[in-house]
Amino acid sequence: MGDIDRTVYFDGSILEEKTSYDESSQADRLMKTFCDRMMRVDFHLMKDPKTKVRTRPSYLTFIKDGNDGLLSDFSRSFADREIAKIPLKNPQRMDSIRRSLVLLAFLGILSAYAQSPPSIAPAAAPAFSISVARSLDVLLQDYAYRAFVRPRTAVLYNASVPPNITGITLSVIRFRSGSLRLRGVASLKEFVIPDGVIATPWVERLALVYQNLGNWSSFYYGLPGYTFLSPVLGLLAYDARNLSATNLSELSFVASRNPILIHFQNVKSPIDGSTPRCVWFNLEGLPEFKDLESGETSSCSMTQQGHFSIVVNSTAPLAPGPE
Repeated sequence: MGDIDRTVYFDGSILEEKTSYDESSQADRLMKTFCDRMMRVDFHLMKDPKTKVRTRPSYLTFIKDGNDGLLSDFSRSFADREIAKIPLKNPQRMDSIRRSLVLLAFLGILSAYAQSPPSIAPAAAPAFSISVARSLDVLLQDYAYRAFVRPRTAVLYNASVPPNITGITLSVIRFRSGSLRLRGVASLKEFVIPDGVIATPWVERLALVYQNLGNWSSFYYGLPGYTFLSPVLGLLAYDARNLSATNLSELSFVASRNPILIHFQNVKSPIDGSTPRCVWFNLEGLPEFKDLESGETSSCSMTQQGHFSIVVNSTAPLAPGPE
């Protein structure tokens, strides 16, 4: 097969080259170029409403339920725009490459925030990252409520997640608000919820959605300067009046008497004596640190909903986790 011309656009520049028409080598070269150049993506160009992005609809067919809640419109379009310039024949190869490009587009956006000119407000970086995490919360609430088939009160239901985020564990349980406040929950996975928990605004029934982000923890809740010793766990409260509802806002969820305890499992240990700490991410994505429970190596307490983990300074080498 003869040579063909290829034009690839990155950060406002044009890169032209001749390359052999070989699907595997072209895909590999494209991926290498993305890895080498994505760090230089011009974020102003991404934000420019005049920027035209053209996609090929046939390459969007693999997007299943769930992806739209995880990936920004820009990153999907950006991946389509770049990959459409090379006529790969193998659809499976195309899908695999496109998934990788979407992820790289996200990494490029995050990097652009970090490297952007002073005209970009420094506060924009956490705002962008938490928007991705909040999109995940919206998606997981939807999938959690799908597990309510002939639902019973105070019964924990395990829910499925989209295949593109395999590794996240999702469960949901429904209560009458008055019952939860009077009795609490002796065991909800790693959480122990005491009596006295108040949800506002008042609803007759509420649902608690449990998340274990597993190997996705640092992707959604990356914390510069720290390493996660445990997966990020989420506990969020929603109105359970309509179990078909989606895109719900969280209820305010506060322990008014004793704190809610979290007994983390499979916690790694720093091998140099560094002190692990609890971290709580509120719904705005802001982290708050506190000490572990007295005499404990894997337990934290909290009074509000959000996402939680155990972290250590990232300069500390880690010992292997328990088998």
